[in-house]
Formats: sequence, structure tokens, C-alpha cells
Amino acid sequence: MEILIEVVGRNILPFMASLQWIYIITFILICYGFQSIENQIEWHFLKNLRTRFKVALIGLLYAPLYYLLWGLERDQIGVLFSSFLVSFTFHKLLVEAIIGAIKKQFLKVNLLTQKGGDDA
Repeated sequence: MEILIEVVGRNILPFMASLQWIYIITFILICYGFQSIENQIEWHFLKNLRTRFKVALIGLLYAPLYYLLWGLERDQIGVLFSSFLVSFTFHKLLVEAIIGAIKKQFLKVNLLTQKGGDDA
């Protein structure tokens, strides 16, 4: 157990701390927003692409924009690329799990208020 804690403390935590979390969160939100309005877009080449390729395309288009807007240095490009890979990997997990749970909570609250609520 001590070895596991040491490995996490030396390797994983510094890596997680170095990621561009603003990029990761905004990238996931942009992808989720795009998936919400995807049916309204009339570009046929986008409709034929799989979701993972659309997410990769959005990430690759958003990364240079983020780099310029936040004024990152050249040595931070590797961190931005690592952030892209982390967010690309966990995009589906985060979108389906977390946002799905939030939606479920809002539906429960909405149903409770429609039925008269739980006045305590």
C-alpha cells in the first residue's frame, strides 16, 4: 500500500496538477454543446463522422485557439497536448456519467415540484 501511495504521490499527482484544467473543462463543455445542436447542422460530412472523430476535430481546432487566447508559452504545448489526450479519453465517461447524473437530478426535482413537492 505504501508503494502505491508513493507512486501516486511522485508521478500521478504532479502530472494531474500540471494539466490545463480550464482547457479540459471547456473542451468537454464545447463537445457536449456541439452534440446537443448536432442535429441542426446541415453539413453532411459531419453527420457521417463518428462521435470520437468529431470530438478529436473539435479538440484539435480548439487547442490552437486556447493557446493563443491564454497566451501560453511554447514549452506549455506539451502540457496542452497532454490535456487534450486526457480530455479526449475521459470525454465520453464525463459527459455520460456526470452530466447524465445532473440531468437525472434535475428531472427528479422537476417531478417533485410538479407533484406538489416535499415540503419539510
